[in-house]
Amino acid sequence: MFFLGVILSLAIVLTTLNPIKAVAQTYNNTQNYNEILKDTFPLTNTNSQTTLYIANITVTGNRETKEKIILRETTFKTGDTITAESLQNHLEQTKNNLLKLSLFNYVTITTIPIEENIIDININVEERWYIWPIINITPHNGNLNDWLGNIDFSKIDYCFGVKKYNFRGRKEAISLNFRRGYNNFSEIGYSDIAVDKKRKNILGFYFSTASQTQTILTISNNKAIYQKFEENKAISQYLYTINYSFRQTLNITHSLTYNHQNFSIHDSIAILNPDYLGDGKNSLKFNSLKYSFRIDHRNSSYYPLHGWYCLVGLSKKGLFENNLNTYSMELDLRQYFNPLPNTYLSMQIYALNCGKNTPFAIRQSIGTKPNIIAGYEQYQIPGNNIVYTRTSLKFKIIPTHIIHLKKIPLPKFNKIHITTYANIFANAGWSDNPSTDISAKHNKLNNTFLGAIGLGLDIVTYYDKVFCIYVAQNIQNDFSIGIGFKSFF
Repeated sequence: MFFLGVILSLAIVLTTLNPIKAVAQTYNNTQNYNEILKDTFPLTNTNSQTTLYIANITVTGNRETKEKIILRETTFKTGDTITAESLQNHLEQTKNNLLKLSLFNYVTITTIPIEENIIDININVEERWYIWPIINITPHNGNLNDWLGNIDFSKIDYCFGVKKYNFRGRKEAISLNFRRGYNNFSEIGYSDIAVDKKRKNILGFYFSTASQTQTILTISNNKAIYQKFEENKAISQYLYTINYSFRQTLNITHSLTYNHQNFSIHDSIAILNPDYLGDGKNSLKFNSLKYSFRIDHRNSSYYPLHGWYCLVGLSKKGLFENNLNTYSMELDLRQYFNPLPNTYLSMQIYALNCGKNTPFAIRQSIGTKPNIIAGYEQYQIPGNNIVYTRTSLKFKIIPTHIIHLKKIPLPKFNKIHITTYANIFANAGWSDNPSTDISAKHNKLNNTFLGAIGLGLDIVTYYDKVFCIYVAQNIQNDFSIGIGFKSFF
């Protein structure tokens, strides 16, 4: 992370000082910022209805990645016939699919005429660095702007470990993570394991243990109230997870996730907040099963500019048990438009419904990941029913630059792309007030319309990194300045 930060800083300085020099080359594309290297299609004497026969597909640049992983993402195969009119769309979709794997920094697809109406296609990829040390410092709830408003180093997680992406060249990932600080957390995981040759059936396994000496006891005035235990653990838990995914098509995925979770808490927590695990319990052991249906037609998974996305999730917590019996349902809809050159409109609608008997410990909240809304970063707004919408209008103010840092000898790091967007955004939301919460009556932002507007600046670069800074004003007349390392949505 530190190394990437240094490279990014150098890149910004070089771009600002002299973007015209040979170290920075500008590539303009109003449809997709990922298309850094413009694909060339050297076809002549063809019209839009000409039928083209794909004689051969070659893959180059893949030193570690298996060729079948790359070919799995193409919208065409050897022996297909497609019209000249649809060719560019096929190549753009294939490039987007490959970039969304997060295995490559750049993808270039080129057509090669062989004979009349017969072509070969070459897919050239530039692979990323796949072994990463995990070194990170983050607020315990993932809300950096809330922490900056109330700086407390006891509420920080210090993360370290290692993760190997593209393990065996098959897009698999194996990881070992540790956190120390607010959360004492250890996890081992092995994911994206294909169990068939077509990579339609994918498995993942995780095991983690965690403990805390302090915890959020309750929410009052929409602020977290912490309780700390110097000598004893406030919370201890372990979690087993098995995930199965069925990739029906390139854009449609079904997932089934099984969890076995075991909570135990300090007796004082159960007394002070009987709703923490429900009914004054000081331990809770349960199994859960979640089904997710996802359609993803976005051009990018980390900073999309056009396309659409839909997620439907159904979860049952407490299988074959009497100590917990609750559920959750969620819907996440996102649409991305390109109405004018260098102008992009994004809209999201999210809704969550949970059972009334959902314990405080596993209840979601506006103000913690993944439900952080600009304008309400310093609040906790828990609820069994949450709905919000986010809208952003982006303007490309600095076209994509590729910067070659020749003094860095590592090819996977010395070629950087940077694009900058200004944005105007508006957010709105609502969360109900769980009647079982002992301090629920003091949370004035529950059962209240939430709304905020603001301005922001996003810097998008390689390795799926996005740095953003923004200002926001909500309808409660709170003004905030926020920073982040991901886009709003």
